[in-house]
Amino acid sequence: MLRRILIISCCAFGISSSAHANDLPIDAVVNVDLIPAKQVVGSAMLKNFVEHARQDHRLQSVRLVQQLSGPNHFILIETIASQSAYNDYVQSEYVRHFRDSIYPLLGSPWDERLGQEQAAQQ
Repeated sequence: MLRRILIISCCAFGISSSAHANDLPIDAVVNVDLIPAKQVVGSAMLKNFVEHARQDHRLQSVRLVQQLSGPNHFILIETIASQSAYNDYVQSEYVRHFRDSIYPLLGSPWDERLGQEQAAQQ
């Protein structure tokens, strides 16, 4: 009986932790490598996308960083309110249109990394 209670308690704690993690903001870091010959068109598309994304209520912030040593390399940094907001965001029409349009200009595969900020240890 004690073992059953312990297992149930552990499972409940795990569900609670997962639910809490899903409520935290999601950081998406995307490395965008444009084909050099498509840099002008691609960078304009990226800048236009960022301006549009800044109007999206699901995003807490969005930044576009251009690599100093490679002007055709960009880093898109997005902070989205939650996991469910991220799921809705990536399925939205303007994001799907942007991704479909930028793919042919990429010199390497779309490289998106998702994470959540970790609290600093005191």
